[in-house]
Amino acid sequence: MRVKLLTALVLGGIGFVSLPKAYAHDSIAATYVVPDDILVWQTYDETLHGELNSNDLTYLPGWFIGVGGGSTKVAPEGSSGGFYVKDDRDWGYKIFVGQRILPHWSAELSFVDTGEAGLTNNNPAIASTFKDATISYKIPTVSASYHLFGPKRRVDVFGRIGFSTILNTVSDSRISYEKQTSLQLNIGGGVQWRFAPKWFVRAEFDSFDNDASIIGISIARYFGRHDEHREVVPDLIEPPVPIATCATFNGSIDEIRFEVDSDVITKASYPALLEASEALVQFQSIKLEIQAHSDSSASEAYNLDLSERRANAVKAFLVEQGVSEQRLIATGYGESKPRATNDTKEGRALNRRVEFRVIDESACR
Repeated sequence: MRVKLLTALVLGGIGFVSLPKAYAHDSIAATYVVPDDILVWQTYDETLHGELNSNDLTYLPGWFIGVGGGSTKVAPEGSSGGFYVKDDRDWGYKIFVGQRILPHWSAELSFVDTGEAGLTNNNPAIASTFKDATISYKIPTVSASYHLFGPKRRVDVFGRIGFSTILNTVSDSRISYEKQTSLQLNIGGGVQWRFAPKWFVRAEFDSFDNDASIIGISIARYFGRHDEHREVVPDLIEPPVPIATCATFNGSIDEIRFEVDSDVITKASYPALLEASEALVQFQSIKLEIQAHSDSSASEAYNLDLSERRANAVKAFLVEQGVSEQRLIATGYGESKPRATNDTKEGRALNRRVEFRVIDESACR
């Protein structure tokens, strides 16, 4: 049976990996996208786009196909003609195709082969005649799954409910058994990990009434055709020639924030810093002074030290993104250059800031 399982998995894997080229496309299925002026859509990334409400995103549905295998249990109720199950454990495989229709819902058509269960008989004479008697279960199923977290998370938990038909066969036509062809209730669930844009693996459990179950691991691939989705700039569009202006780099970046009394940059600041680093990488002639300022809540010495550490934290972030360290100077000014009164909460918030200043404005205009 293990050979049969391995053969099924290999053939199934070859089948869905080598889908016809007609289905190949650069689009990413079953995920959120955000609008972009040049690219039409961009795949949503919380680090780049910030925390967006699902209502502000566009969801792209997608088909998927997969194959898996695992441990099975076949335990039909009662006996027929004195035959009953003596060995209910085996290995089986599963082939499935489906569509992630909505962010939290998918529909699936699957076929499960649970392998074979060993049979014996209450009558010793009959049992000795059919020493290797077995019964097999093949189960086509249609089901719907609810995904708890949705496409914003790479790891998700899901639950499934559906209906199936159990198709029985026995190793010898003389063996009496009760065919299970009526509708059976399918209940299942598991954990799904999207480890690549088009690929995911699942650890899952499926139960088919009280007659059979399978627990195992599967791998699947998304595919889809969203013709308006482009991840690369179209050849027909001439990109505008970028021009560096001093106003682009000079000024306060109010979106840059830190943890309280700390030089740790908050995650909410990343989009603004990534945008600044992209501009600096593009315009290599620009040299900047990174100025960090504080309010007057603590001592002058403490504020100066904190602002210097914050300026260096911003510098280190930009260097990690590919900006040359020689183009950046980090300076802490403490409370020496307020832009508002320190007597109010609002004024102190304005004074806690990071500013960029172009060192040589002849490099821009």
